[in-house]
Amino acid sequence: MRVLSVGGQEEPPRGPAGPEPLVALVNEGTYPFHAGGVSVWCDQLIRGLPDVQFLVVAICLNHRELPVRELPPNARLVSIPIWDQVLESAEPRVGRRHRLPALRSLARLLTAEPAEVDESEEFLSLICELVDAADHGALAPALAFPLLCEVFADALAASPWLQATHHGSMLDVARLAENFIHILRPLLFDLGPLDVVHLSSSGLPSLVGMSMWHRRRTPLVVTEHGLFLRERYLDLGRAGGRPAETQVMLRFYHLMVAGIYRAASVIAPVSGYNQQWQERVGAAPANIRLIHSAVEPSDFPVRLNEPERPSVGWLGRIDPIKDLHTLIKAAAVIRDEVPDVLVNLYGSAAPAQQGYLRSCHDLVDSLDLQEVVRFAGAVPSPADAFHTNQISALSSISEGFPYVVLESMACGVPVVGTDVGGVREAIGDAGRCVRANDPQALGAACLELLGDPALRRSLGRVGRQRVENMFDLETMLATHRGLYAELAGPFRSISIQTPGQTIDLREPAADEVPTP
Repeated sequence: MRVLSVGGQEEPPRGPAGPEPLVALVNEGTYPFHAGGVSVWCDQLIRGLPDVQFLVVAICLNHRELPVRELPPNARLVSIPIWDQVLESAEPRVGRRHRLPALRSLARLLTAEPAEVDESEEFLSLICELVDAADHGALAPALAFPLLCEVFADALAASPWLQATHHGSMLDVARLAENFIHILRPLLFDLGPLDVVHLSSSGLPSLVGMSMWHRRRTPLVVTEHGLFLRERYLDLGRAGGRPAETQVMLRFYHLMVAGIYRAASVIAPVSGYNQQWQERVGAAPANIRLIHSAVEPSDFPVRLNEPERPSVGWLGRIDPIKDLHTLIKAAAVIRDEVPDVLVNLYGSAAPAQQGYLRSCHDLVDSLDLQEVVRFAGAVPSPADAFHTNQISALSSISEGFPYVVLESMACGVPVVGTDVGGVREAIGDAGRCVRANDPQALGAACLELLGDPALRRSLGRVGRQRVENMFDLETMLATHRGLYAELAGPFRSISIQTPGQTIDLREPAADEVPTP
């Protein structure tokens, strides 16, 4: 691997008892490049724990992405641009000598019929072999389209399960080869000695976590917000991809999640629902510690006067996982009973979701809801969205422990949400929960609250108290501070080796000898 040196980083300050923990906070497609709940959580941790030094490791599309959040002084950023077309470390010519047995074994595992036994240990072992290959400069040139096509063509041809039931073809081979050129790139990045690696998702950050676990036995913490594996099942099912390609990708995602659960020192779900899911996938209950997401109540003043016009507010990113189609259909149900209702949708769509945004506009037009549903765009702060509506609504088909629910409750605004993930756990008796993908049920619950001002006020008070008593930010931060202190090892230096650069953030203390 060709590595360029980029020096000149200032050493972070040290306390009287020595340096504070050095934590790599690994995420994918969020902080600091995009807004959203995970981005809020990352920013809460970094700003709320100024005595901890953070290395923000962001898996992103390409090197042209620019941060939308400014990092505080106790954080540094390293990007892993997995969708750039060419890695500097890749050799221009590849041949048979660059074939890796571990890649072939991984392809055979992914194309084999799922076994009754736990296969996560075998998967984790193969990932460790690929990490070793990366350290010897052999993985990058092996992530070449012709070689991966050959690997997956052989694996599909040798899989009676896929040939008989999913009709694997050369188009599946080509798509799988293109996927894995990019998916396996995080294994090329060595973050050097760290105290803790904290993953904000069990998705591709898992590959960073596995590589650090293998290279240095760095303690891993896994915090899941949305459930990555469940959402991949939903996404791939909606996309209607080719059967063989879909099955292989689902196998990979399932084994990757089960593998990181196996390697993690601590799995820290944000909701009890996530914990149940994690245990079903194979997480050891003894390694699980529930740490709810939280908000600072003082950041969300209680609404003093609600608007006179019947109104429902929704806040989030416009994405199929948020199921705005159900909310728009529920708006028609509400409009039939309350003609002057207003449903405000606050948020925007990423470039990849512009088609979904258009479908939402088309649905509004087809239901003649132009005077009811308003696409209001971004707001200066979440409180602005909640204060200008009588109630809040959440129509998602998958969630972790959504901040918008906590924020609305902190503002004293009752919530009607779908019963997914930790939504019921968050709302408790401060609002209403209904089935997902059920416009009639969502509309009926909204009508109940819109028609009863006293009930809205009562639920608003309960919600505020619930946030103050159960989901307070300072409690969440103290829990993480204690967790980092518990897991922190002897390392106090870091040298990040990537395919393009080395960044030195801290020298080792005089009395510390880093483990090779």
